[in-house]
Amino acid sequence: MAHMHMPSSLSAESILRIRGLRHAYAGGQTLEVDALDIGQREIVVLAGLNGAGKSTLLRCILDLCGMEAGRVELFGVSHRNAAARAHCAFLSEQFMPSYYLRGRDVLRYVLAQHGQHYVEGEAREMCMQLDLDPGILSRPARELSKGMRQKLGLAACFLGRRPLLLLDEPASGLDARGRRALTDRLVRYRDAGGSALISSHHLSDIGAIADRVALLHRGRLLCADRAGDFRLRYGATGLEDAFLECIIARR
Repeated sequence: MAHMHMPSSLSAESILRIRGLRHAYAGGQTLEVDALDIGQREIVVLAGLNGAGKSTLLRCILDLCGMEAGRVELFGVSHRNAAARAHCAFLSEQFMPSYYLRGRDVLRYVLAQHGQHYVEGEAREMCMQLDLDPGILSRPARELSKGMRQKLGLAACFLGRRPLLLLDEPASGLDARGRRALTDRLVRYRDAGGSALISSHHLSDIGAIADRVALLHRGRLLCADRAGDFRLRYGATGLEDAFLECIIARR
């Protein structure tokens, strides 16, 4: 796989840096992240119950949500700088491309946003790596299932070769084989120099390849531990069990 398109000023410590982030919701609740860093070649899983603030945090990083306080830096530059955000690829939980576009047109459009050209052979290869029939490239999005659309969105992210992926529940709608293909592809992405912050309810899948776990609970970041340390802290054999034990302890 080709390596990431890295900013010339990139350092291993400057992929993503969050300090004192505070976002206020309309109902009065808040999201607060005192400190979170992601280095080069690192996959961090963002875990938390529904409503914990995972999606909001990803949107704050991309300057899609306002912040009352704090600073977010991408590659050493404020996240408010569009040039810094250009080095990220984002996939929402519900990837909904224009229903009339064919699969290859969706990919062509997304890649154009990154200043890249669509290559049919690369697109077909990426589809196969994600357990997606390359035939969908000729089909309109309206004919695709949720899982197929999700894989198409993932293909766009990986083909873009951005050095940071921000993925919101990327395994949503994927079956067991699709989730395995995704984790295999993420490992290859990391090996090529990429980093990722991934919100996920499937800790048994994504968690297996995670370098660290960042746990959000009731709008607060509780920890951002090495995956092995997180399991040991709660005496669990898997990340999902450790996550549940942590939540129970916080009741």
